[in-house]
Amino acid sequence: MSAFMDHVPPASTVDSASPRLATPWSSHPVLDPETQQFLDLVSEAGMHPDSLLAEQPSFPCRADSDNSPADDYAVTTEALTFKTGPTGSVDVHIVRPAGTPGLLPVVLYYPGGGWRMASFATHRRLVSRLSAEAEVAVVFVSCSPAPHALFPTQNEEAYAALQYVAANAEALQVDARAIAVAGDGAGGNIAAVMARWARDRHGPSLCLQVLFCPILSADSTTQSYRQFATGPGMTARALERFIESQFPERSRSLAAAMPIQSKPDELEDLPAALVITAENDITRDDAEEYARKLMRAGVRVNAARYIGTIHDFMVFDGLAETSPTDAAFRHASSVIKRALRR
Repeated sequence: MSAFMDHVPPASTVDSASPRLATPWSSHPVLDPETQQFLDLVSEAGMHPDSLLAEQPSFPCRADSDNSPADDYAVTTEALTFKTGPTGSVDVHIVRPAGTPGLLPVVLYYPGGGWRMASFATHRRLVSRLSAEAEVAVVFVSCSPAPHALFPTQNEEAYAALQYVAANAEALQVDARAIAVAGDGAGGNIAAVMARWARDRHGPSLCLQVLFCPILSADSTTQSYRQFATGPGMTARALERFIESQFPERSRSLAAAMPIQSKPDELEDLPAALVITAENDITRDDAEEYARKLMRAGVRVNAARYIGTIHDFMVFDGLAETSPTDAAFRHASSVIKRALRR
């Protein structure tokens, strides 16, 4: 969904005295004013998240040379292809704070986009800000998109990239003793699975898992799912189609597909977790329940709900200047820095 809305101007550029809102304030629980204005711009442009359900989704992406909020951060970017994984290769972008020689702590970032449409262009600002503020290298992992690659192909690619980074840490100028995994939406799902696989497969030691508005369940019975089924933000119809395009029905009861299915003892001895949710998001309740499950299993958990905002609010360039987005970035950067720079 983030890619679909990236080209909408930041809400903060809209005159607060603009004409009547296309989406009345009373239509949904209270939204941050700039978030409301952003959604109204989207509505007035005739757009809707469910438009992403086209078989060949088409949306504008910024080229790296375009002026972008990502340009506000002093980072360097390197595009590489790791020769590894079930398909033979995994494309990545490595983002580093400028002028930081030596080995850096590293975050492997798995993007959202419903397992099918995210790109470095859609997430460039997010990973650039995390890299600059947390003072870490961020390895942005581009897995093969659904429906061409079905479960568990993307998970296996994600894990292969994690193993590759740990095995080649010195050459990549990162610290194999300070690794975290992170992701938003569908990527939050992948990051949660990576935390388990690294433990179960005796893989790289992880210090932290960071889950931004993660999609962790196919359950349609939670309060947040019912309340926000038609928006604002990602709709139930969109989420259902994303899940259908990635997961064969028989796989949806597996914890490797939907981490909320994990039994309590299956969550023991996992790395510390940061779980960030949005108030007006169908995925909210499942993500927060997963945080509670981790706590019950003895995992150190830092969890926060940001009110007045929507699913994947940290990803949208149009919401980059809103108070919830800024607060969530400061929160995440602080937790990442503390976990990886002990």
